[in-house]
Amino acid sequence: MNSDLSSFLDETIPVLEDLRKNGARNTLTYDFSCEDLKDDPNYDIKESPKLKGLLDRIDDMKGPVLYWYEVVSDHSNDAILNALQEYGQVEDHKAIPAFHKKHDKPTKILYVGKCKSHFSTRVIQHLGYFNSKKTQGLQLRCWANKLGLELTLHAMEFDNKMADIMLIVESYFARKLNPLVGKHD
Repeated sequence: MNSDLSSFLDETIPVLEDLRKNGARNTLTYDFSCEDLKDDPNYDIKESPKLKGLLDRIDDMKGPVLYWYEVVSDHSNDAILNALQEYGQVEDHKAIPAFHKKHDKPTKILYVGKCKSHFSTRVIQHLGYFNSKKTQGLQLRCWANKLGLELTLHAMEFDNKMADIMLIVESYFARKLNPLVGKHD
């Protein structure tokens, strides 16, 4: 058991030192309005002129990515949670993130996530344009567009060597950013 821990540390510490020295491979900050998300499950979001800039930028992010959605509109956390909860009660809804029924976090961060690859696919899932109902995501087109929620997507792409430790990175950032939804206990 100790040799496994030593091996993990031997592999992980140089990767983290390289990250400290060189930083993230790529970063993204992108503002968008959920009003621009058509509530049509058959709509090809890649054809959206309003989100073309975002989709073009995330297509270039191939490695592991840490990301978070920040609320920049004046919506209260209660209004956001109520809208998400109402959507979660609609028959045949898509899977949404976990949230606490009694939520009193003073935060503007909606969600923190990570992916080892395929960041553009993950963003499309969060926007609500993924066909699977079981794949968890924010499903923004299904509830946040009606609310007029305005968000900033922040993302950091890392070297592929970071893929196996992204869960640790996500957990740390979730504790620091205090997201409104998502399970990070």
